[in-house]
Amino acid sequence: MSDTPIVAGRRWLAVRRCPALWAAICFVAGVLLHGLKPRWPGLFVGIGAGLAILTLVIPPRQDFLSNVVLSLSILAAGLAAGQLSAFCYSRDDIGIYAAEEPRLAELELRLSEPPRVIVTPVQSGRRPVPDRQIVRCAALRVRCADRWHEANGNVAVSISHVHPKLVAGQHVRVYGMLEQPAPAMNPGEFDYARYLRNERVLASLHVSHVENIQILETGFGGLLNGLREKTRHLLDRGFDPGRSVDHSVLRALVLGDHDAQMADVQDDFARTGTAHLLAISGLHVAILAACIYMLCRCLFLHPRTAAIVCMSAVVLYALAATPSVAVARAAMMCVILLMGSVIRRTLSALQLLGLAALLMLIYAPMDVYSAGFQLSFMAVLGLVLGARHVELLFGRQESEFDRLTRPRVQLTRRQRWTKKLLRKPREMLSAGIVAWVVTAPLVCLQFDQVNPYAVLMGVLMVFPVFAALVAGFVKIGLTLLLPSLSHQWAVMAAWPVSWMRHLVDWLARLPGAEIGLAPPGVWVIIVYYVVVGTALALAVWWNQREKEEPPPSVPGGGAAQSHASPLHVGLGRWALIVVMLAAPLLLAVRGRAGRGEMRLTLLSVGAGQCGVLELPSGGTFLIDAGSSTVTDVSRKILVPYLRHNADRSIDGIVLSHPDFDHIGAAGEMADRFGKMRVMISPLFRQQSRRDGAAQEVLSRLKDSACTFQTISGPGRVQLDDETVMEVLWPGREMQSTNRNNTGLVLRITCRGRSILMPADIQAEAEAAMISAEAALKSDVLVAPHHGSAEVTTADFVRAVDPSLVLSSNAHRLSHKQLEFDRIVEGRRFYRTDRWGAVTVVVDRIGKLNVRTFLDKGRE
Repeated sequence: MSDTPIVAGRRWLAVRRCPALWAAICFVAGVLLHGLKPRWPGLFVGIGAGLAILTLVIPPRQDFLSNVVLSLSILAAGLAAGQLSAFCYSRDDIGIYAAEEPRLAELELRLSEPPRVIVTPVQSGRRPVPDRQIVRCAALRVRCADRWHEANGNVAVSISHVHPKLVAGQHVRVYGMLEQPAPAMNPGEFDYARYLRNERVLASLHVSHVENIQILETGFGGLLNGLREKTRHLLDRGFDPGRSVDHSVLRALVLGDHDAQMADVQDDFARTGTAHLLAISGLHVAILAACIYMLCRCLFLHPRTAAIVCMSAVVLYALAATPSVAVARAAMMCVILLMGSVIRRTLSALQLLGLAALLMLIYAPMDVYSAGFQLSFMAVLGLVLGARHVELLFGRQESEFDRLTRPRVQLTRRQRWTKKLLRKPREMLSAGIVAWVVTAPLVCLQFDQVNPYAVLMGVLMVFPVFAALVAGFVKIGLTLLLPSLSHQWAVMAAWPVSWMRHLVDWLARLPGAEIGLAPPGVWVIIVYYVVVGTALALAVWWNQREKEEPPPSVPGGGAAQSHASPLHVGLGRWALIVVMLAAPLLLAVRGRAGRGEMRLTLLSVGAGQCGVLELPSGGTFLIDAGSSTVTDVSRKILVPYLRHNADRSIDGIVLSHPDFDHIGAAGEMADRFGKMRVMISPLFRQQSRRDGAAQEVLSRLKDSACTFQTISGPGRVQLDDETVMEVLWPGREMQSTNRNNTGLVLRITCRGRSILMPADIQAEAEAAMISAEAALKSDVLVAPHHGSAEVTTADFVRAVDPSLVLSSNAHRLSHKQLEFDRIVEGRRFYRTDRWGAVTVVVDRIGKLNVRTFLDKGRE
């Protein structure tokens, strides 16, 4: 008994006996430090090699020193690998021909993978947009000044229409607009440029029509691409157009191909904290392996033979699915575990995890920054170290005395299965708690949210996801064997998917399903993991102590006196569980950044306008929400910004006039945030009668139980105790049918500072307001009509006399917009296409500040 605590301690510190895991940790630390200077990867390679050689001459008794030197050697290797991946490119990489401004280019490319078709969702009231294709290509040559130059590197190609003859391995000549991938322009927005750079892609090419693509050589895509295409064909066959959403969800669930049609389903999974179930992970691989193994055993195959068949199936699945970190990690660990059963060797899960991480990072070091790598490896590490110990907290562990003294009763098969089934919910709950706790800060860091119900929702969603996965695998197999019945197999596979969609939609509508918050700092994450690690260590100590102590009735006195009472034991267990469950919620305690200030953020939405007004009291109002160049503004820009800024509700929205580039996202925001206050002009409904998009927006606002308020000038709307919104234009008697000139002109005043927002007014409205000698003077002017000049605009700007001018506009400027630049020359002027989102802040003492998302504009 005296030896057991030492053994238990060593088991908890088993990571010290897992050199692969420790090597992976050192390598990850090196990759994370790749930004250090000097950026000379060769120097760090030499340092790493020198330290590795030094370990050979260290005396054998100096184990600690040898381990430290070897760890530093691996860290230097990781630093060198990170710098090679991030900064070292070929001299003729296609990225040197790309600039921030799109340029017409002619290139010869080879398709590296099968093209993917992106189904564009239809926006109500708008002209349908054709489906498009995206594909990753390898550059071969680029034409410059009537001369071809050799090139290499990868290009992300987007085609506005679907080319039916494109397949992997083809050699094509393409005409399109070559540019550097655009960075994120708003807080919380997905940074596509950073994502591509981590994939070593420095250039993107947009092809406007399929006629701009000429196939030079058919080529051969290889067995791998053929396997992927065949698998997708088997899964797709038999689905009716009416079940396109179920088909898209099933394809994402089984093969990892995400489609725009399933955007709403993805949002629901994200809001419930179960997005990991939709992405291919270890669960998918484990289900496939279990199904294959059971099938083999039903066919009376030897266990070794069944394990070999399972390994083959897992490898084929990993090759057929969309490549990802989670797929590679899960397949690698599953194959090694099955190999252990074949050779009858027990393998350490920590060693497998470390080896998988090390191999994957050697191949692609920058994957360490991806959400898939961070979440998948951290979740598995937490499950290996803590899942069993958390499970034991839910019930008294059998002590050594109980095990030796209880009567040995032979259980029947039915009793054994009943015992296992009763234990499964506890195992699932424990695994859900551990996975949620260890990944919560990473979810917050990557997705700007935390999900309070994630554990419960994860347990509930496992069953329909399991059924849908099995149905998808069976659909592929049955379609391969009996292709004539593919429609029946498709109907069968769609049932559990439909059930899963309805369940996650219901769960996503529960109040408080997600809490948006700004990403935590590095020290917050460190403190968080120290707290969680301490709680897990206490759980291990508690379980070991309970296992070793005999019950109070044991003769001998001493042991009985030291045994804790059942009440204390129960309170201790539940205290640890509560601490672990409450730890992720502590991340959400922080309120909205800048509370107590008035902030107006003009988001970068291309050709459109969307302003977010955050009041000192904590309320949030939208002033217009739409764009004519960015599809799905609410999902891509608005919701991520609100989540990033911890704005968890919207109190109201002001719609200046019924043009789509000002109202297009209002319906989606009402659907997501529910009932809110909608303020419109007296002419809004009249001007919307013949506009299908505007009518659809009004209908969705009504369906969401929004309350409408008609506002006109001159008028005042009290937003809170310190903030007033004045309506300067139009008056109720206004009868003009011109939408732009009847847009709401608003002036927002707080703590002695004012911001004028004149929507899209043009010469007629500007002249009328100037001649009426309206009180236009303001500290900040949001440029009218996206920064376009009219004959009256110079006089209008002089009447306002702002110290700061903002403009929401697309990247390409018209002649009128260039003229406006000359009008405001000498004033501080920020266009969202150059500076990203621009925020005007009125602090607690009334001081006016401006903050931009990008450090400097693109000149």
